[in-house]
Amino acid sequence: MPISTAARDLIIEQEVTSEAAYKKKYRRPEWPGGGSGVTVGIGYDLGMADRAKITRDWQDHVDPAMLKVMASCAGVYGKEARPLAARVKSQILIEWDDAIQVFDDVDMPDWEAQVTRKIPKAADLNEDCLGVLVSLAYNRGAAGFTKDGDRYREMRAIRDAIQNGNLEDVPAELRSMKRLWPDSSGVGGLRARREAEAKLWERGMRKNGGMASDDAVDTTPTRLASGDDRADDDDADDTRSAAIGAGTAIVTPIAQKLMAKGEADPAGIAKVLTKAAEPMRKSKSMWASIIAMISGFFGFGGLDPDAGFLEKAKAFLTSPGFFVVIMFVMLGLIIYWRWKDHGPGALKS
Repeated sequence: MPISTAARDLIIEQEVTSEAAYKKKYRRPEWPGGGSGVTVGIGYDLGMADRAKITRDWQDHVDPAMLKVMASCAGVYGKEARPLAARVKSQILIEWDDAIQVFDDVDMPDWEAQVTRKIPKAADLNEDCLGVLVSLAYNRGAAGFTKDGDRYREMRAIRDAIQNGNLEDVPAELRSMKRLWPDSSGVGGLRARREAEAKLWERGMRKNGGMASDDAVDTTPTRLASGDDRADDDDADDTRSAAIGAGTAIVTPIAQKLMAKGEADPAGIAKVLTKAAEPMRKSKSMWASIIAMISGFFGFGGLDPDAGFLEKAKAFLTSPGFFVVIMFVMLGLIIYWRWKDHGPGALKS
């Protein structure tokens, strides 16, 4: 069952605000902060996907050159994604129609499947309640439903409540989750998001007790949108497990044999995969940092790629790089004039 229109609109609202806001602010990639990677479209995190998935999801929506740039962002997340976002910003542009199509046709079915894998009985919920779980997972990662640690205690409690049929307990757990983002944390949007999810769950509970009915009407969502700033997304702990999961899938046959023999467990395999990918990720982010530093030195680091010629010229003329260029030009002219007037010997002491 697809999620409800209300749930879909809630997710879009929290990610990009509205179609108008998207067209004004989010057509270019950005780094939302925390543990995110370079993010495009409606919350599509390139850093949390592998090259094959990015290619599969976007090949019908962008040209090959842009797709190649997007694929180069795979596996880079956290602070190391910040300079990479600056470097690729002028090379990626996702129009609203493409963003919403990937969101509806790719993201939502994928996240619905992730949620029901973690919480099997979620498949029996109605479209509002299932939509709340998809919104939560889309923001924090579906791994949180089974992840250890105090940070994920409410997500585990939500899973247990659904599996045990205690659906009325879910809104309180969603509201309890606000403890992770106190008012002073600068991410108040996440507190508002959890409250909106709790209210939508309560609305869903008024429909057949939160369960899907046999005669449920098809509620495939239409293209409506509205929402909050994407920079309010969660931190590294909530998304890193997605990247580890992608790597684990590649070596599944080997991993299964090792686990069958008792020579490995899932946590150990994930740890090995993470360490194996570290050198490549560091190398990629090093070059991204160097390019971003050079771009900033010449005045283009924080400049909007859609800025006009005069704005770009002003940024360059007031940058440290411009004065360095002038110094080298003057030095070259001095050497040239001395050479011209006095011959090769003019450059000797």
